[in-house]
Amino acid sequence: MAGYFAVGLLVVAFAGVAGLSGGLAGVAIAAIWYGFGIPYAIAVGYVLLLGLFPDGIDPVSFGITGGVMVVFVCSAATGSRSWLRILGFALTMIAVLGGLAWWLLTVWTLWIAAGGGLAVLGLLAYGLHRYELVRLGLVSDERSASPSSTAGVTGDTSASRSSGRPDVGDRR
Repeated sequence: MAGYFAVGLLVVAFAGVAGLSGGLAGVAIAAIWYGFGIPYAIAVGYVLLLGLFPDGIDPVSFGITGGVMVVFVCSAATGSRSWLRILGFALTMIAVLGGLAWWLLTVWTLWIAAGGGLAVLGLLAYGLHRYELVRLGLVSDERSASPSSTAGVTGDTSASRSSGRPDVGDRR
């Protein structure tokens, strides 16, 4: 139910910011959301936002549409048991990444700030990926392998795949 409310809010926000063409863009975003899901709808929404404002968008309009898109993304978490934690994490990350982008733009030029922002996003994505692997138990601790299991084995220990006999360097 929250998704329908958020999508309606998105259509109204786009129509309020960009008029009739914005309303049509909002309806297109709603159709993408219904057919493919939130990530695709957000991507299409930002592409359509670029099309609606080819000469640039004023900060108030961007704040309105960006805020509604945040509500749209966070509406997916309302069905979860820990929706408050997900919402808090999402809003914290938006604030941190937004603050980082603002700081990078005040200190560096646009290209350096964009590169720094992409580097931080890449590091965050990699860290999240590693956390997910550990959390799901898909990585093993290499230090826990006993050294006695590999003691006394020298040379190449792989067997020939075609004949099943050991390679030349194997001492079995």
